Amino acid sequence: MKTLNFLRTAPGAIIAAAVVVTTGASAYALTNWFNGSVAVTQQRSVLSVDLSACQGALPAGINGTDRHHVQFEILGNPHISASDLQAKLLVECEYQAVAAFYHNQPVLAGSSLTSGTVIGTGDHTLTLAYHSTNGTQQKTFTLAQNFSAYNQGTAATLASLQAGDHVVFATKNQQTLEGTDPLASVNEVQSVFKTEYDTARAISASKNSFYQGSNIMPLDWYQQLHK
Repeated sequence: MKTLNFLRTAPGAIIAAAVVVTTGASAYALTNWFNGSVAVTQQRSVLSVDLSACQGALPAGINGTDRHHVQFEILGNPHISASDLQAKLLVECEYQAVAAFYHNQPVLAGSSLTSGTVIGTGDHTLTLAYHSTNGTQQKTFTLAQNFSAYNQGTAATLASLQAGDHVVFATKNQQTLEGTDPLASVNEVQSVFKTEYDTARAISASKNSFYQGSNIMPLDWYQQLHK
């Protein structure tokens, strides 16, 4: 693995530039929220991952282990490649870093996060596409009075957002019926966090969602099942 030195800006700002090389995978140029990289290598039936730069909740079965040396057992073929696992974990690590940053903003207490894509901006509006139980939705939100925007942990402006940018955005919690669009009655966006990756693809830390279709499991789980 080869990496460039991590860079920091003003206090509280988090920016990293890194190049990651994985076995059989191309190099990734990264600028992300979590000030680090993910390296994946494969040896025989085991995928080894360095997740030491990632904080917060991670996929089931790897919390509490040494994050410098996380291992997954390959259960059979076909299975997820080293490069695809790296991409999956990069998205997950960035989403967790955004969530941690969000939880440290007291003004956003009582809010919830949604992943989406910028469609366009207006004088005091922001149009976003996001996914709900009814499929992809597109909605124009007005900006809350205390609206804030961030780009990789650094304060930004609405003008810095461009159509197609990946974002996580915060809105006030609303009481909604299960199975309905949770943002149907939401008209304001409180804060926007521009991300490097499409965090709408962020996988929850549940076994069924993260591991489904990958044909791998944490090595610790595998060894316990085959004692």
